[in-house]
Amino acid sequence: MKATRRPDHDDLAALQLENQLLTQEVRFLRANLKTLEREATEPDETAVAAKERKAAKAEKKNRRNKIVEVPADELKRLQTADEDVRWLVRRLDDSGLGRILRTRGGFKALIERYGQEKA
Repeated sequence: MKATRRPDHDDLAALQLENQLLTQEVRFLRANLKTLEREATEPDETAVAAKERKAAKAEKKNRRNKIVEVPADELKRLQTADEDVRWLVRRLDDSGLGRILRTRGGFKALIERYGQEKA
């Protein structure tokens, strides 16, 4: 089996970008959680439940309609990283370890997410 390649600068930059996005999402979700907890201490439970449903619907709608503009060079790096991950998952799946790895839930999720298409 061939050794996997070491991550280069572009891969690290893509990972850093993803890390920043996830950090922002965590901050946003924590702020929403604090707001919902504050509202949950109110005595009127039906009003709180209505606000929670409204917030959940708004969040779901925002996630669905969110459009992110990515510069062309960044998009190219992200596409390359996606192709690399797909290639790696296929290589692991086709290797002798694939049979063992497929028994693990995390690897099954990777196969579902990245293993379907041939890059």
